[in-house]
Amino acid sequence: MSKKKTSIQKFYEGKVIFLTGATGFIGKLLLEKCLRSLNLKKIYILVRVKKGKDQNTRLKKLLESPIYDKVKSLNPNFFEKISILNGDLTCPNLGLSDEDIKILINEVDCIIHCAATVSFVEHLSLATKMNVIASRDLLRIAKKMHNLHSYVHVSTAYSNMNRNEIDEIFYESAMEPDKLLEMIKTFNDDYITDLTPKIIKDFPNTYAFTKNVSETIIKREGVGLPISIIRPSIVMATHKEPLVGFVDNYLTVSGMAVAVGLGLTRTLRLDENIVFDIIPADFVANQILAMGWNNYRKSKSAYQSNNITLYNCVSGYENPIHLGYMINLFLHACHIFGAAKKSIWYPFLLVTSNETLYKIYAFFLNIIPFYLFDFCLKIMGKKPFIMNIYSRFDSMRQLFDVFMTKQWYFHAKNTNQLYNSLSDDDKELFNFDVKKIDWPKFLINNATGMKIYLVKDTSGESGLKKLKRLKYIHLLLICLVITVLYYSFKLIYLVLR
Repeated sequence: MSKKKTSIQKFYEGKVIFLTGATGFIGKLLLEKCLRSLNLKKIYILVRVKKGKDQNTRLKKLLESPIYDKVKSLNPNFFEKISILNGDLTCPNLGLSDEDIKILINEVDCIIHCAATVSFVEHLSLATKMNVIASRDLLRIAKKMHNLHSYVHVSTAYSNMNRNEIDEIFYESAMEPDKLLEMIKTFNDDYITDLTPKIIKDFPNTYAFTKNVSETIIKREGVGLPISIIRPSIVMATHKEPLVGFVDNYLTVSGMAVAVGLGLTRTLRLDENIVFDIIPADFVANQILAMGWNNYRKSKSAYQSNNITLYNCVSGYENPIHLGYMINLFLHACHIFGAAKKSIWYPFLLVTSNETLYKIYAFFLNIIPFYLFDFCLKIMGKKPFIMNIYSRFDSMRQLFDVFMTKQWYFHAKNTNQLYNSLSDDDKELFNFDVKKIDWPKFLINNATGMKIYLVKDTSGESGLKKLKRLKYIHLLLICLVITVLYYSFKLIYLVLR
């Protein structure tokens, strides 16, 4: 931390923050950034018991992440500023006890609401509880707070994905919140399951749909609060902070990239010409903290209004990258750094935007080889597993299919204005300037990060040797297939003469 404090650092000096979603990817980065770059008094985090692990166990596990190594070296006692509150987004008032709610009301200065279910296949009832009702309940708690200076709500750039062009404004709600809540309360889950396609209509998943409705909740309930909404696009690995290329989940892009890198898929359905809107995870965290500072600044302005500002946290507006170019860079990175120990095939990719052609490619390049692979395992007395892994990957691919075949246009005027309003020191410490991203370097670092942090592989020379072996096998099989096809067609020709 620099000796001379920046404007953002001065704002957060001695503040108490309530952060939800601290165990998620963005939440982890926010927690680390707050502890490393800000001199907070305290940070409350909402943690629930999960898979038999209590809050303290989950916090200990959370702080084992390598992203906290830097702050540990700067301040070994950093964890003393973290206080855990037991909660659950599926329960009223986020599952907080009356005593904990009183603590928040009396102590908290800033709220960052990151928590949500990001699953595309979440049941509508559960997604509504976690993304809509929890947001509403937290807003109602916030209205009772004695010293609230800022509230940042994390939404998604795809909360209005039923539109092609998305500005930093509120749009008409996909469904009246009260109507949705009454429906969830009245009908059982099985009936809701049957109704879901009719309810979400133009939205491909319950995540985007409920995020849309939650924005309407904020528009109505957030009036008078120093609140703003951030809408990140597809979140990728970190750009620089606190580690270069850090990623900790297989969601969406990361999962498919790992599948390609390990040779678990050799074809994808996508449109190479679309601008694929991605954003580094640390840029999202930095912008959230800058928005918190700006919320307070706006609330004290003589020209303040009750308007809630929305920020599209996107890259395509200023620094677009096309999906085809991104794929080629990733494959280039795979070939530079070598194969992982878990790789089963030489990484290559045949792409098409045509659904029928994709199915043909998938049948010959994925399904037949994997069935043969599993068949050989079974003969050797081993348990088949490749088709099972591939099936899970293909299910994920289908859910993400719309993002790789449809083009959206996002405006980011508010985000640009926010960044330009920062001092030079704040721009350096809380960077989210997408114009300066070097995409080739970023994506190569991203590929390296996935290999290290997701696949847990640090093979160097051995990885390059394995890649070379896989390449020879790959070329040999291509020659074999071409030879078999040549003589098969020749034989058919001779028979039919």
